[in-house]
Amino acid sequence: VGEFILAFSGAPRGTTELEMHGGVGRMLLTVPSGLGVRVRASKGLTKSLRLEGFKQVGDDEYVNDAWATATAKLDLRASLGVGEFVVQVK
Repeated sequence: VGEFILAFSGAPRGTTELEMHGGVGRMLLTVPSGLGVRVRASKGLTKSLRLEGFKQVGDDEYVNDAWATATAKLDLRASLGVGEFVVQVK
C-alpha cells in the first residue's frame, strides 16, 4: 500500500529486464528518452495504466517508439494490483 517510484537515469546501455509486482497503490517508473521500452502488463483490478507515447502491440504488450531501433532497452514485466501504474519518459 502506498507509492513506489523508480527512476532510471544516466547513460543507458544494453538490455535490462525488470519484473515488478504491485499490490495496492501507485507505481511510477521514469526512464530517459531514447531508451527503448517494452511493457508487458497483466492487469488485475488496476484502475489506471498510463503509458504516454506507447502503442499497444499485443493483448498486454506495449512499446514506445524507440523500442524497434534503440541500442539500450528496458524490458518490463509487470503484474499489477489495484491502483495506478505510470511509465514516464523524460
